[in-house]
Amino acid sequence: LNSLGVMATTELDVQHQLRAKHPQRGDLGGEITSMPTPGEYDLPCSYGEDHTDFIHLTVEDVGTACFGLAREKAMSPNGARNEHLTPFGFAHAAGSREAAALADFAFFGECYVNVHLPAWYYCLSASARLVALLKEKIKAGCDAKVRPLAVGDVERRLFCSMLVRMTGPDFAEWLGPYQVAVGVKASAEKLAFGLRAAMERLPTFALWKLDLKNAFNEFVRAVLVPRFAAAPPAIRRLLPFVCALLGPGAKLAMGEGWADFLSAEGTQQGCPLGPPLFCLWFKPHLDWLLRELQRLAG
Repeated sequence: LNSLGVMATTELDVQHQLRAKHPQRGDLGGEITSMPTPGEYDLPCSYGEDHTDFIHLTVEDVGTACFGLAREKAMSPNGARNEHLTPFGFAHAAGSREAAALADFAFFGECYVNVHLPAWYYCLSASARLVALLKEKIKAGCDAKVRPLAVGDVERRLFCSMLVRMTGPDFAEWLGPYQVAVGVKASAEKLAFGLRAAMERLPTFALWKLDLKNAFNEFVRAVLVPRFAAAPPAIRRLLPFVCALLGPGAKLAMGEGWADFLSAEGTQQGCPLGPPLFCLWFKPHLDWLLRELQRLAG
């Protein structure tokens, strides 16, 4: 995210903006609808290892992901940092305590993404620490405008990143060819140079840049359930984990305490699963727009 710095979340105006950017259940219109438990949609509440949709995490992949975590990033609500998981990615002698710890951690990751852990753990894991990023230079006589960034638990960031890498090609195929946010390598460059090439080739065309205000937080989470139901099996198998993680409203740390509002709708900007979930929610709207443009312009 482009930003000009960070504002203190202890300032009242910043707190007011952050609160306004987190609609609560029922604020987005319609009935108050919570995300269901997987069993309510005839899905398994958790995946056993003999289930075809069981998500396997190898020890090698978990170690590689731990070693690749970015250093010197913001800490999670419990004070943990990525550096605390980095040693899992070091080379360990076979049979050593370190190798055994990595195997145990990979087993924990499989339990986590296959929804074998108790519900309270997912409530805890979904919590995040809010960071107020400054959107633009502060003008004289005006208040600072901020955008929320949610810094979640380090284990959650790690395993959600692994899920995104595992399913990236499936998301790219299902959501493509008109989205480049998920599963597309060098997506920003392809988008920028592709648009430039199109405008040079078709100089009579116009280019519109549209922005959805506070997009990640402004959709009803429960709508993701039918979106997943329509998706291919490789994507659909993530639904129990998404329901377990996003079903309850998540507590948000702000300043030295907890905010008086929850992360109750949309998806947290800062979670690796955020872009895939947003694009999955947005897909029918984009498909409709393309059909309308084709109907009007051929």
